[in-house]
Amino acid sequence: MQSAYDRVVRTLIVSIGIGSVLFTLLGLSGIVEQHAFLNPAFSIAAIVIYCGLPPAMAIVAFRAPIALLRGLAGFHALASLTFLALWIPAMTDSQALVGGNLTWISNTIAVATSEAAIAVGFIGAWAYMFVVSLVAGVVRFITFGSSDPSQAVQDGIMAFILSGFMLALIQLTIFAGREQDQLATVAREGAAANAAQAAVERQRTRYQASSRDEVLSTLYTASHNTADSREVARRSAMQILKQLNQPAATLPLVATIPVTEFDVSLRTAAVAEGISYASSNTPDDSPLNVPIEVADALTDAMVEAMRNSNRHAARRDGRPIQRSVRVSRLPRGIEIVVKDNGRGFNPRRVGVDRLGVRLNIVQRVNSQRGASASILSVRGRGTSVKLEWNEGNNEN
Repeated sequence: MQSAYDRVVRTLIVSIGIGSVLFTLLGLSGIVEQHAFLNPAFSIAAIVIYCGLPPAMAIVAFRAPIALLRGLAGFHALASLTFLALWIPAMTDSQALVGGNLTWISNTIAVATSEAAIAVGFIGAWAYMFVVSLVAGVVRFITFGSSDPSQAVQDGIMAFILSGFMLALIQLTIFAGREQDQLATVAREGAAANAAQAAVERQRTRYQASSRDEVLSTLYTASHNTADSREVARRSAMQILKQLNQPAATLPLVATIPVTEFDVSLRTAAVAEGISYASSNTPDDSPLNVPIEVADALTDAMVEAMRNSNRHAARRDGRPIQRSVRVSRLPRGIEIVVKDNGRGFNPRRVGVDRLGVRLNIVQRVNSQRGASASILSVRGRGTSVKLEWNEGNNEN
């Protein structure tokens, strides 16, 4: 149940890790050659952190928390700038690069810039790119051993152009992921608002129909013009006036659906999602009617849970996922459990942008009288969504 932004960042980290490996292999001869005239501790630390951290991040990209991944990306970018800035003091032979090659870090500075694009915001990433390109140019000027700065300027400009190109692509990709999340949030909020409005309209229609029938009944009784009929009409009129002055939010739910029909509706929804369905409801059970609003909320929540399972529960190793819906009849209510043994997630890390979980499942169900929703999920051990309604519980 990750956001588009999370998926984009994780994919970018994998891509950067693969690119880092390719850069390392292509520049391996330069790394070995320059190790000979660098302080051994400095050289080993630079190789391990600069070349080793991006692939390690790629390995855990789809398991580690986003905050941790962004922190590691920021550490890699900062460490890369530090190694580049300390390159000259770490050289044991100051003449080793005179008129020769760039430092091997300068050749792959786009990797560090890409990590900065993930770790910090738009302005911070571009500021980092400018600084690291400037430092690379200064190091090139000093190590090249010439009073003519043209070569260093050219190398710095090339580093700036290549890094800027990579930075722009990554930031555009991240912006697209955030925009997709924003659009999804707007759409879900609109759907939730429309559902709430529809429920209000249905309640108002039923209330108006009920009031109309009572008014007609009162008029009919009054038309008999007897002492008893006038007294009955008076009491009926007082009751109608009391109902008209009653806030709509406190009106009782009058429309219901038999639990047997509700069971059929739930089974149909499960079959449509291709998920196994089992129910303990039998014709011998005592009659039970479920309010329409409650039935709608439970059905929508069940469908949302099934869709989330179908979309996000798949394991990376390809093992088959078992999904099921179990409906149990309670003494005065009903319980629905949507369960899978998939990859799971941390419900406490579900952000505001995950309105499919927060609105469609948790908040909407918990807002119904007598209804409750809970989600139990553990990474690697699956997810269980429990929906329950009890006729006797009128507290939210």
